[in-house]
Amino acid sequence: MHAVPVRSGVPRHGRGGGAPADTAIAAAPSLALWCGNNEVSLGIAHWNWPATFDYPPALFERLVAANRDLFERLLPDLVAEHDPERFYMPSSPIGFWNDPADDARGDNHYWGCGMARNR
Repeated sequence: MHAVPVRSGVPRHGRGGGAPADTAIAAAPSLALWCGNNEVSLGIAHWNWPATFDYPPALFERLVAANRDLFERLLPDLVAEHDPERFYMPSSPIGFWNDPADDARGDNHYWGCGMARNR
């Protein structure tokens, strides 16, 4: 999905904001699935953002709620409405690389190479 500006935890464009672009993109023969975000849900769950970014509890709760509303409610509904034959995944990765049980669930982003490689 393309970026949707957020104000106060609610997508600015509202329910139909991405529909024209999403409908045009959905016609692309190379589109295999829709993915809501890249590592946002994983960051919320595992990266201790309140301490890392000095988020006050109320702000972090709003971030979590906005993430849930956008990627687990609004976007799945839009995909179901405009491209019902295609799979929607709320976030990539779904699995967490530090949890071996997640190796068989969803997808993972391997950071053991490139810039994140241990040197």
